[in-house]
Amino acid sequence: MKKKISEYVTELIAHPADWADHEAAEMAYVNAEETRLLYVAATRARELLVVSRLEKSGKGQRPWAALEGHVLSAVPLESPEVEPPKAKDQVDVSAKARAKATVARLKRREAASKATLASASVTGGKPDGGKAEGGAGGAEPARLDAGPAWGSLVHGLLEHAMKHPSATPADLERLARWLTVESNELRPVIPNALDLVEAVARAPFWEEARAGGEVHAEVPFAVRVQAGESLGSFSAAEVPAVLHGVIDLVFRGAGGWRILDYKTDLAAAAGESLAARHAPQLAQYRAAWERITGEKVAGRGIVALRAGAVEWQ
Repeated sequence: MKKKISEYVTELIAHPADWADHEAAEMAYVNAEETRLLYVAATRARELLVVSRLEKSGKGQRPWAALEGHVLSAVPLESPEVEPPKAKDQVDVSAKARAKATVARLKRREAASKATLASASVTGGKPDGGKAEGGAGGAEPARLDAGPAWGSLVHGLLEHAMKHPSATPADLERLARWLTVESNELRPVIPNALDLVEAVARAPFWEEARAGGEVHAEVPFAVRVQAGESLGSFSAAEVPAVLHGVIDLVFRGAGGWRILDYKTDLAAAAGESLAARHAPQLAQYRAAWERITGEKVAGRGIVALRAGAVEWQ
């Protein structure tokens, strides 16, 4: 320790044993820390690091002293001549100039707002192609086993049942409870959904799909339609468009690919054809699948799940 004997003079009284060794170790750490800080500061530059130095080195602190040896050997920076700024032209702020600028701005805005790519859904974003409908007697009363949430539950169960032939009723029930985590109001009609899936699994089209060489369930797709081009029932657009949708069931059957679309709520009125009603949707599915696979679709149809009927087109 040191004893202060005056304002600016100190006298060493004593210090710990091996002080010189400890001091040397500490100074090595201090110097390394200073080098690290210098490295951090120097590497903050992304493109150019400029280090200034005095031609005559003094005794004061020089934070960049460690770099001076490299600075002296570095290529000097060129100092290009800078042209003085030109005098700005006087801006015309007259009423006529402002009106002309407004017209030009509106034209640029109109051009920038014009779509260059469109997106279209086969079903228009509505599950099952629209609202739930009843038979000839009019709309059904509000019920739990109807509507978009019910349709999503049934579609999810049918997808799993088709992809996993070994799935048991207990497996499907667990899946149904998972699918209704955010739709607790559907829990009472889970048995209805399971009965519906069980009935569908005994249908001839289901057995045909299983027996085929290739089957896909709930297949999402997106195809690009060029400007002026039509695809299926999709009318020609002024700008390129992406047509997207989900095919409920597509499989290789007799004669080629066969496409089926499930309808969980719709029931045909007397003398009405669901396939005819949804002909534009089926046409788009067919055209999209033929473009994706390069193969022809032999048949397409509607499955009215509630009625247990299939209508081929």
